[in-house]
Amino acid sequence: MITIIDYGMGNLKSVYNALKKVNFDCQISSEVTDIEMADKLILPGVGAFKDAMDNLQNLDLILPIRKKVNDGCPLLGICLGMQMLFEEGYECELRKGLGFIGGKIKLMNSKENLKIPHIGWNRLEFNRENKILNNINKESFVYYVHSFMATEMIDENLSCKEIKIFAMSKDEPRFKNKAYAYVQREFFLKDLVNEKGKFLYYRNGMNISGDTLVLFKFDRQIIASAIVKKSKKFKIPEVRHGVNHNGALYLDISTIEVFRPINISKLLEEIPNLNYSTRGNKIEIENLDIIIQLINKNIGLTL
Repeated sequence: MITIIDYGMGNLKSVYNALKKVNFDCQISSEVTDIEMADKLILPGVGAFKDAMDNLQNLDLILPIRKKVNDGCPLLGICLGMQMLFEEGYECELRKGLGFIGGKIKLMNSKENLKIPHIGWNRLEFNRENKILNNINKESFVYYVHSFMATEMIDENLSCKEIKIFAMSKDEPRFKNKAYAYVQREFFLKDLVNEKGKFLYYRNGMNISGDTLVLFKFDRQIIASAIVKKSKKFKIPEVRHGVNHNGALYLDISTIEVFRPINISKLLEEIPNLNYSTRGNKIEIENLDIIIQLINKNIGLTL
C-alpha cells in the first residue's frame, strides 16, 4: 500500500488518481498508523516550505516519517514535498526540513536576469541515470512553476560518500551451491526486503560507514549493489540458518539493484588502479560515475 501523506498542502487527488490509473493500491491519509503500515510513501506539496513543515509538525508526522524512511521505506517527494526532503528552507524565514538530503532550499538567483518565478516549458537535464527516470527521454520538455531551488548540495548526498566491495561467502549455507541468479532473486529481492535491509554477514565483515555504496561480489562477479545506512558488529553472534553471524549491514532497501554480473576483470578495465585482492576494497569516490554507468549498462536482468 502506498500512503499519500495529507498535511493540508498537497495536490492529493491528482497524485491519487495517477496511481489508480496504473493500478497501484494507494490511500490519502494523515494518520500515523497509515504511515507506519505503508509499503511506500509519497509527500506531495503546494505552497511555502515553512507552512508545510509547520503543518507536518502540528499533525505530529515528522518523527513517524523520519523513522519510517530510516527503516528503509521508499519516500517520493513531489514539488514542495521534494524540497522538504532537504535540511533547511528559507522561504518566508528559516525552517528546518526533514533532513534526508544535505542542502538548503533558497530563492533562485538568476545570473542572466531571467524572471522569477520560473514559469514555463524547459528541458530536463540529468546529472546521472536513475531508475526513476526510466522511459523519460533526456532533454524532454517539462512545465516549471517555482521560485526556490536546492543549493549548497554535496553531490554525494544524492548518492553516496564511499564505495566499497563486499565479498560474499559461497561457503555460507544459504549461498552454497547456489547460482548468482538465485542469490539475486531470493536473497536480494526477497529476503533482504522482508528483513528491512538487514544483511547478516558470515565472517569478519568490514567497517562500513553510513551512505556507502556497496558492490556485492559473488564468485568474482559483482551481482548487486545498495546503499548502506549503517553497520554493526555483534558482541554475541546472531544465529541464523544454523550459522553464527558476527554482524550486519543495514541497507536502504529502496537502493537495492541487481543486474547482469560485472566481472572483476571488467572493473579493472574501467578502473586500472583498483586493488581487489582484499575483502572490502575501497573504490575512490571520483569513480562513482564509472560504477553507476557500469551498473546501468547491466540492469535489465530477467529474474
